[in-house]
Amino acid sequence: MDPRNHSQSYGTPSPDRYPTAQRPTPHGSTGRPPVRRKRRRRRRRRRNILPILIVAVIGVVIISLLIFGVKSLFENSRSENGKDEVSSVLDTTPEPTATPVPKPTTTPVPLPAEENSIEGLEVNEYEGTVVVGESGYEYYKYDNDLTTAYISAINDAAKSAEGIANMHLIVMPTSIDITLPISFLDRYADLTSDQEKASAYILKSVDSSVKKISVYDALKAHCDEKLFFRTDNHITGLGGYYVYHEWAYQNGIMPLSLMELNKKSYDGFKGNIYTNLFIDALTAEDVEVYESPANLSFSHITETGAMVDAELYPDVSTYDYTQKYRAYMDGTYFYSEIVNNDIKDNSCCVLVIDSNGTPVAPYFANHFQKVCIVDYRSYSGSVAQLAQEKGATDIIYCTSITATRYSSLVEGLDAVND
Repeated sequence: MDPRNHSQSYGTPSPDRYPTAQRPTPHGSTGRPPVRRKRRRRRRRRRNILPILIVAVIGVVIISLLIFGVKSLFENSRSENGKDEVSSVLDTTPEPTATPVPKPTTTPVPLPAEENSIEGLEVNEYEGTVVVGESGYEYYKYDNDLTTAYISAINDAAKSAEGIANMHLIVMPTSIDITLPISFLDRYADLTSDQEKASAYILKSVDSSVKKISVYDALKAHCDEKLFFRTDNHITGLGGYYVYHEWAYQNGIMPLSLMELNKKSYDGFKGNIYTNLFIDALTAEDVEVYESPANLSFSHITETGAMVDAELYPDVSTYDYTQKYRAYMDGTYFYSEIVNNDIKDNSCCVLVIDSNGTPVAPYFANHFQKVCIVDYRSYSGSVAQLAQEKGATDIIYCTSITATRYSSLVEGLDAVND
């Protein structure tokens, strides 16, 4: 074969391009042309793979961005719908502040506690009271006339407060509806009325200008905790905390957490249910107090009309077993004041209470410089006038639902409207 003819299949190289020593040789002498074909094939493969790799990388980036965007959208949607706020409140209680803060857009729903089981416990009925195991409960019987009069008194109070202060109403249920299971209450429906329905009716019926604070569900959600005494018809310091917590949240205020409070306990208490019945089943129990970390001072008016300093959280370890409930504000007075010395903004509220309000009252002092406390059962002045004199921005009625059962209590509420 003519080497020239063979070389022409590749094209005849020019002398300038290939020096003499590097000119291509015929196929049979060195085999260089096949090597060049392999290299060209490799370069073609690399050129073909490179676009595929680029496209693959771009695809991965786009898919990652899409996944991240969908995840963010889903999380935002869950937050807006309140799905992530189904955990306990307590557990998510923010740090306290002395001033109101914006309320979250959705109200957290507490996880309901499992109802207490009374299976196997001895049940004994007495007039107006039932004892289940070691716990006593007063019946609540709805009275439409007295409830209507109570609502009227609250509406009158709201009119008196118009232009002076914002009006709040907290109706606290009693232990029988919160602690005992619904099956038990259904069985005794002829003796005790549904407080959930009664509370809802009262709050629905009062004037629209009143800020209505429903605490029934908040307490029911913690029914397995010690919210009420076993030997007494009053709420405990822990139950009072949950009442305060619900008031704060519904008003867009950051409440203190239980961990920030200093817990003290006094044993040997036997309350008014025990002293009415004197039965051995009602054994002694503890009184628990949750003290605020704030620098609080307390004073009250005595029967002589003098304003005297007193202990907001007295040590009741040596008190008589019937008097240990005085661990909260040392009892009830027709007028008393709590001053928060850490707050200097002249904020003030008037708190209208009965004896169930004493475990609740100190908590409000974490958000006002001064809390003026009125026991409507014995106070002889006008709540609206007091609010005006003190420069109060808020009037808070924090009473037990038992105020709707006795005409004397309704009359007391009416009297403080004059």
